[in-house]
Amino acid sequence: MTSQPESTETELEASTDAALAVPSPSGAFVFVSLVVIVLSLWIGATLLGNGVIEPETSNRVYLYAWACFVLLLGFGQCLATFARSRVAVIVVLVLFAFLTIAESVWLLTFIAEWFEHRDLVIRFSLGFSVFIFLTLGIGLLEVAWLRKLVDAWGWGSPGRTVSRFTILQGIGFVALCGVVWAIAACHARTKFYRYEIDVSRDQAPIELPTDATHVTYEIKSNWFVGCDFDTTEDTFVAWFAEGLPPAAHPPEEIQLQPIERELRAIEYGGNLNRWTRNSGPPISDGLHADWRVGDIRYEVTFDRENQHAYYQRWGRH
Repeated sequence: MTSQPESTETELEASTDAALAVPSPSGAFVFVSLVVIVLSLWIGATLLGNGVIEPETSNRVYLYAWACFVLLLGFGQCLATFARSRVAVIVVLVLFAFLTIAESVWLLTFIAEWFEHRDLVIRFSLGFSVFIFLTLGIGLLEVAWLRKLVDAWGWGSPGRTVSRFTILQGIGFVALCGVVWAIAACHARTKFYRYEIDVSRDQAPIELPTDATHVTYEIKSNWFVGCDFDTTEDTFVAWFAEGLPPAAHPPEEIQLQPIERELRAIEYGGNLNRWTRNSGPPISDGLHADWRVGDIRYEVTFDRENQHAYYQRWGRH
């Protein structure tokens, strides 16, 4: 029969060995990490592809910066989960904290646009709210994992460091970089951008009023088309009634309405916040209409003072 002191000593040794063992992440944390890694690499590669085709230097830098941020988050999550790096966990936590703050600022920005585009604001606000809660939830999981690593390190667990990489880890890193490059290259090749200033009516991407001149237009892949041009009010009204592209023809209940509250025309050509109408010239006298056909949104505006019209289409055609 084993004596009580020997039993206590055995239990102490077992608990010490357990403490010294390299900690393993829970199944839930591994699943969340894989989701974060996949989404980060995909989004980061997409942002890189967008940066390649973006003509505006400031916007290109903006896209590249966010791409680096998201890719760092993805690679950091890899090291935090599978290399059990405490430093990587801390870096990921800092990135998630910054992301939460950025999402909160964006949410407040969309709420501020409530009265101009209520339908879009509701959709984007709900989306950002969900992202904020998800980010906070993932952050709590990261904190729990960090505490587990710190506790194991305090007990003397050897853990793992990132000062040395195995051949398999090196191959995995190169493979991930290759996947990111392939996605970015494919995205850049399948997207396109075109921006022309002061061209003729015949060069416009859509059928414009017969007297349209000084046409400026922008095409951003298959999700945004914008035109502005000089025209007369009568011709603009007739064009709205009969001359719009068949796919863009508004429902019968949609009519041109007088502008009662000043709005700002969308100034495209590299502006990332086109739909907020916060950068173009103000219009206080004229006509305006916006409508949806399926998931595609259309908007036309006529500036009576300057005899100038605007057309925009959002959504994948």
